[in-house]
Amino acid sequence: MSSHQEEIEPTQPSKRKRIGRIFFLLGLALVVIGLVSSVLISIVSAYSGSVPLIANFEYIQFLLVISGVLLMLAGIATVLLPEGLAKVGIWSIQTGPYH
Repeated sequence: MSSHQEEIEPTQPSKRKRIGRIFFLLGLALVVIGLVSSVLISIVSAYSGSVPLIANFEYIQFLLVISGVLLMLAGIATVLLPEGLAKVGIWSIQTGPYH
């Protein structure tokens, strides 16, 4: 074997880990935007005395925070499990008593 065939490739984070980090940061941004906007809307509502102002944006903020938390969880799972679930579990299911 020649030394030309044994080239060392630089180690780069896998594509799944990069996607996981992007999901986590996007989810974190959505949660922060939801929380900051709720504080700002509450301040404006307190100064103006308008209660319906909070009720109009309640569902939008709820969706922002929930989707942000789900994206953060997906990002964490993708970073921690870049190759997917372990194959040992599949093997044990295939060789189990119910197969």
